[in-house]
Amino acid sequence: MDYIITGFKTMFLGRTLFYHVLLTLIVVVSVYADTTTENLVVKNDLDAVTYLSKFGWLEGYNKSTASLMTLEKFRTTVKMFQRFAGLPPTGDMTSETIRLMNTPRCGVMDSVGTADFAKRRKRRFVIQGSKWKKTDITYRISRFPTKLRSIDASKDIAKAFQAWSDVTPLKFISKSSGPVDIDIVFMSGHHGDRNPFDGPTGTLAHAYFPNYGGDAHFDNDEYWSVDSPSGTNLFQVAVHEFGHSLGLSHSDISSSLMAPFYKGYDPNFQLHKDDIAAIQELYGSHPGHRPIFPTDDAENRPGERPTEEKAPDMCKDASMDAITTTKNGAMYMFKGAFYWRLNQYKLGVDPGFPRRIDWDWKGVPSNIDAAVFVKHTGYTFFFKNDRYWKFINHHAIAGYPRYIRDGFPGIPDNIDSAFVWSGNDKVYIIKGNQYWRYGRNSASIGYPRPLSTWTGIPERVDGALSFQFTNVAKTYFFYGQNYYRFDDDLFKVSRRYPRPTAIWWVKCKTKWSDLIDQQETGNKDDFDDGTDDKQKISPNKDAETVAATAGDEYSIIRPNASRRITPLSPVTVVLISLSSLFISGSILRNLKRVIA
Repeated sequence: MDYIITGFKTMFLGRTLFYHVLLTLIVVVSVYADTTTENLVVKNDLDAVTYLSKFGWLEGYNKSTASLMTLEKFRTTVKMFQRFAGLPPTGDMTSETIRLMNTPRCGVMDSVGTADFAKRRKRRFVIQGSKWKKTDITYRISRFPTKLRSIDASKDIAKAFQAWSDVTPLKFISKSSGPVDIDIVFMSGHHGDRNPFDGPTGTLAHAYFPNYGGDAHFDNDEYWSVDSPSGTNLFQVAVHEFGHSLGLSHSDISSSLMAPFYKGYDPNFQLHKDDIAAIQELYGSHPGHRPIFPTDDAENRPGERPTEEKAPDMCKDASMDAITTTKNGAMYMFKGAFYWRLNQYKLGVDPGFPRRIDWDWKGVPSNIDAAVFVKHTGYTFFFKNDRYWKFINHHAIAGYPRYIRDGFPGIPDNIDSAFVWSGNDKVYIIKGNQYWRYGRNSASIGYPRPLSTWTGIPERVDGALSFQFTNVAKTYFFYGQNYYRFDDDLFKVSRRYPRPTAIWWVKCKTKWSDLIDQQETGNKDDFDDGTDDKQKISPNKDAETVAATAGDEYSIIRPNASRRITPLSPVTVVLISLSSLFISGSILRNLKRVIA
């Protein structure tokens, strides 16, 4: 009789466990119930709203809340999409618009919002804002496609990376084990990043920008092909996705590779000049490739306007007006009516430079006084006399120039230099033999102070720049033909400085500069003086560590550095937690009954 009772108890426990498991599955499925893997087919206006929301054209729209939308807003959004895609901007869901919405495409969003798109000018490519801080980038295919031979997939992936390395200094290295920079997988449906694939056609692939890891995911359900018009050409799609992995967003030039729509197999495929200009703005040009220049206006193209004034020879006279970096990591030196782009990896002037300032920096005059990039805001400021201009990369911000006294109260006119010091991320302004520190809304109390506080730098400064060539940032002060490297930890100029700017920054050749080049090895800092670069806490540093703001009306936005997987919502976490507690408690109670 005891055996019979025990059997019933065990059966009851098994049934209870079954229902608990079923409940858990229901909860988990509910987490993903709002994300379908079905191929989205656009047939009407409602489908179009879903499509536009999915690819970033409608901000804040959520189909699950049935939020209302005016017809005017819908038509305006459709117009923007049509203009982006190179279609007549009618605002109506024309047959051509519907056809394009049903074209296989990249899964990365086209725009981060309508406001962003409205700010675009005649430059067509878009840079996402992050980049790799090195030139050697590793990758691995962790999961191969099931409908294509692994050896064929490997060859096309390597060829896709080669398309970008042919026009930049980047080098892509395949690794079979260990950590890599870019992980490549072929997956189906839900694959762990809340961005599921939808089967053949539809969304072909998606990739993450450098600050989110750079990984690339391809839909394993696609019929990937190699050198064939049948199926989907893996090489062309991979080149596009790796453009995202390197920091490029979608372009609104329909013939550009970085346009979001798959155009079919092209046996004569090559990068569009728009793609080349975009990637070279981030990483510079390959030594053997003629650089393509970004342009903001149609008239500002190389060779379309004669150079009336001859550019100064920096190897004969390396004095400058200003030096700065920009949000995309590029480094620029300014003098007179011209500017030079310096290679941020090994220094030296990039091919195709110098160029005239007024070709590429709208409104900025010749002979500027100073320039400074504020990293946490993304803005670059240019100063001359009593005014200043504000830019993001080459894009001029509307409403400038403004008076320095209005935007930077407490800072004098006609300054000599400006920089952000790595010791506290604050903006410092130099004029003559004095300097000012700028706080959140005005010059800090207790300033100006004597420039001699910065031990070892000259009595006057033409330009200043805080830059990280190795793992530790240094501040560089320029005056006349020389520059001084300032140790931000020891708060003094490093040993064996000053050095000639022409040789070390412009890379001008002299009888002994060749010897210097021969002594440089690996990735060693060109400016290494043999001192210990280990980070130290200096008693000379200012106590504040608040991020610098430059007295303007902008906000500080830090990029989300999280890796690829989207976290569950708080409601989902609570549901799963409660269900787990319920299950655990029930199982324990029944176990006690069985044991008893």
